[in-house]
Formats: sequence, C-alpha cells, structure tokens
Amino acid sequence: MKSALERDGAGAGTSPNSIPNENLKKALEKAKNGENNLIPVYYISVMRGSENLVYLSNSSIGRIAQKRKWKDIMGEYAPCESTDKMCPACLLFGTTKGKGMKGKLQVTNAVPTDLASLKFEKHTLQILATPRTSAFEFYLRKPNGEATFWNFDFYGESIKTFSKLGKQETRIEYHDLAEATPRGRKMYWHSKPAEDAGEKNRMNCTVEAAKGTFQFRIYFDEITEQQLENLMWVITLGENKKDSVRQHKLGHAKPLGYGSVKLQVLQQAIRRLSYDKECGSLEVKVEQREQEKLEIPLRLNADSKAEESLLTMASTTSIPKDIPVMYPREINKGDDNIYTWFANNRNIRTDNKRVTTLPEPTAQDISLKGNWMDVPVAYRSNETRLRQPSNRYTENQRKGSEERIYGEVKFYKIKENFGFITDRKGNEHYFKWNQQYHPDIKPEDLVRGRKISFTLKELANGKKVVNYCRLE
Repeated sequence: MKSALERDGAGAGTSPNSIPNENLKKALEKAKNGENNLIPVYYISVMRGSENLVYLSNSSIGRIAQKRKWKDIMGEYAPCESTDKMCPACLLFGTTKGKGMKGKLQVTNAVPTDLASLKFEKHTLQILATPRTSAFEFYLRKPNGEATFWNFDFYGESIKTFSKLGKQETRIEYHDLAEATPRGRKMYWHSKPAEDAGEKNRMNCTVEAAKGTFQFRIYFDEITEQQLENLMWVITLGENKKDSVRQHKLGHAKPLGYGSVKLQVLQQAIRRLSYDKECGSLEVKVEQREQEKLEIPLRLNADSKAEESLLTMASTTSIPKDIPVMYPREINKGDDNIYTWFANNRNIRTDNKRVTTLPEPTAQDISLKGNWMDVPVAYRSNETRLRQPSNRYTENQRKGSEERIYGEVKFYKIKENFGFITDRKGNEHYFKWNQQYHPDIKPEDLVRGRKISFTLKELANGKKVVNYCRLE
C-alpha cells in the first residue's frame, strides 16, 4: 500500500487534498518500522475492465481525490486553447491562450442616469459558502440509470445479492467512469431576496445594495454583422424593453436573490471607414439607429435546448414571487439541516430508491422534495414557502398562492381518495386529491402529520373545498 501511495504521488501536490494521503503514508511507515503494526485502512475497489483499482483512505468518510484534470473534465466548457480554433465568445472577447488575440470589445463603467433617485439598502447576508464539487447530484450528469453514486473518476451501482443463508442483501459495485460530463454552466434563478441574517459574524458579510438605472457603452471594432446580432441578443436576451421578464444576474449574493437586472440597447452606432484613392483621404460614415428601430430576434436558435434552458432561468416569472430559492433540507433532531438531505439522498439501500438529481431548468417540476416539518427561523413569515412548486403555473394557480392556510394531514386514504386536513386553528377541512387542482403534491405525500399549506375555494353551493395544496 505504501508503494502504491508513492507511485500515485501521495503528498506531492498532485491531489487537490494531499494531506490525508500523506498522513496515511506516514502511518504505514511507522507500522513498517514496528512502532504500531495495526492501522485501519478504508478502501473502495473499482473495476476498470479486467483491472482492479483500489482507493485508500485512513478515514471511513474521507474525501476521494480525483485523478482526472479539470481541463479533461470540463471538455467543451473549457476555455479555448488555441487561436486556430476558437468559440464565438473568445472570438469577441479575445484570449491569452496559444498565440493570443486581443478582444474586439471595450465596456465602459456604468454610471447612474439620476444619482438622486438611487436607493441604497444595507443587508447582512446569510452565509455564502464555496460550491462543493463533491455534490455530484448537482454538478455531474448521471452516468446511467442504475448509478447510485458517481464522481469524476468512477460510479457505483446497487446490486441485489443473496447471502449463504438465503437472505437478500444490497451491495455496491464500483466501475471506472469513461467520461465525467458536467451538467452545464452554473446560473441562478431570479427569486425574492432572502431574509437577512440575524447578526454579522466572521462567515458572512454586510453589503449595501443599490437600486436604480445605470448607463454604459460597449465599443466594438472589426466584428461581423452576425457577431453584432449575437452580441445584441446576449445583452437583451431577445427582449429590448424595460418591463421584460428576461433578465440577467450581476454582482454579489446572486444565490440569495440579489443581482437581477434588465439590460437594454438604447442606441446603435456603426462607423464605417473607406479610403478615397483619388483624393487620398479617409472617409468616415456613421450609421445610427435608435432603440425602436433595432431588429433583435426573440430567439437565435429555436431548436437549441441550451438556449431554452437559458431563457427559462433568465425569466423572472419562472419562480413565483413568494418562493425562496434554497438548498433542499430536512429536519434532523429538531434543526433545519442541509447535510441531512444530502446524506439521506445518498442512502440507497432501500428498495427502489434512486439518488435524486437536480432537475433540468425546463422540467415540468423544478423542485426538490425535503422533509420540512417547520418553517426555519430565517424564513419565518406568512409569505414564505419552502418547497418550490412547478414553474408551469396557470394564472389561477398563481392567484391561489396569495392567501394560504397552514396545517397538517389528519389522515388520507389513497384507495378511497379522501381525507381531512387540520389547520392551525383546529378546523378540519375535507380533502380529495386531483391533479388539476393539486399539481404540486402526490397522494403518497399525504401521510399523517405532514405539514402542508392550501387555499379554500368557495363552490356555487356555498361549500368550501381545499385547493392548491403544497408541502411545507
């Protein structure tokens, strides 16, 4: 084992986290010298064709150091390496790779159009942590339908076997991963800003958020008509009006709901140069177009799934105004806990359980279910919902989310399709599940004691029925 660690460069800086390997190497040296001959070693055996690879650790829940380089993992998402073959973005903004090429754009500072109208608010933000690349269910595509674990190097499958006594058991077989595929580029949903943190500490910060209108210029030089059209589309996202729902996210605290901005092109000016040989002079002609005369397509490529995903996440209507965007979480010993959700999600030793992955932006349901029993302190308000509903709400459903009643399931019988919900005042409400009026829950969600919210709809006969239930 010691020779294997030396061969793989343990402690030599080739691993993102070389300290655990170095510690294990030192412990093995002590054992060899007779200082301590018993050392617990944890391992994962991975099949690569006929070869068996063994990952070693001195911790039962240690991190697994990846062997792949980030350049290989990123694939087509990696920056261009050569000026001989460049993507549309590098052709505009330039690159330092290869022979290098200067950019064709210059962007000025944004200045307020009316300084007196600017609004400033101080906010002490909740903790913004570093993205965890180990969250494979968020950042990496699932290798196949049966995979229960995967990282940048290998994946595991849950295999049903029988012991010598005939008892069925579940074990995980690990296989080498031919290619690690990222989910795409990271973006943030537009949502209502999160509640401020209770107080400032060494892990969060206080910021001053500005709200107002700013102007800036983009200068371009020697670009094609197609590049200009693409640039204007990227700026406006296909809608060049102030009240457009297609918006960008800029600045700090984007995960907490800040940074939503609408970019507009107010004017376009193209300077064309020509040389008059007879006069020996340079002629300059300026073509100018105002905002209302600019022609910007709604879509660049209507068949592009990537573009559809981009526009879905760029839309301020994808998430209802009263729904915060947050990591999934569950209750653990009375506390609201993110780690518990991830731990339970990866516990696949139950029948027919699969690891829940991050939904695609264009999916019918973009929520991740959790086991929230109470509203956490940071979100204790009448407007807050902890579970995102589908982003395919009808207008009536949006209206139904305005005044909600909170309660819990008293009982529900799936076969007979009826039950009762008790609200916080002790009133009981008859309930019958219907996909049209309860699109955000399923019958199996309605277990006794489950916290939910709903609205009441009055029928023509004067009776009130439960409408638009959501898990809380």
